[in-house]
Amino acid sequence: MASTPNVAGTAVGAATSAANVASTAVSASPMRIVAVQPGPADSTLTLENTSGTPVDLTNWSVRLGATSLRLPANTVVPPNGRLVVHSGTGTSTASDVYLAQDTATLLTALQSGTTVSLVDASGNVVGEMTPPR
Repeated sequence: MASTPNVAGTAVGAATSAANVASTAVSASPMRIVAVQPGPADSTLTLENTSGTPVDLTNWSVRLGATSLRLPANTVVPPNGRLVVHSGTGTSTASDVYLAQDTATLLTALQSGTTVSLVDASGNVVGEMTPPR
């Protein structure tokens, strides 16, 4: 079974990964997308809080092109911490959140070069990443 490579990004102005994929900080939010991992059963998106205070992601969403996925209420990323958002099913923890979405549709969006955006509760895009085609 072939594995799907991890697509990792970096902050604006820093070097990009070998795949030339950059995570772009769009606003002054401490949250950013640091990795996108397409997978046939469970695609993941890793978010990072670059601040020294927790960030509550209640009413935040992840947008994959025209598809928008709301993050669960009371999802909090700890100071200088990471959160892995899974498209598949599982038991959510403090560091992993499962959305139980149609993974085939999301995988298609992720592999097509569609921009993945992190959108805050006010509707502002705070980070973006585009997986390679």
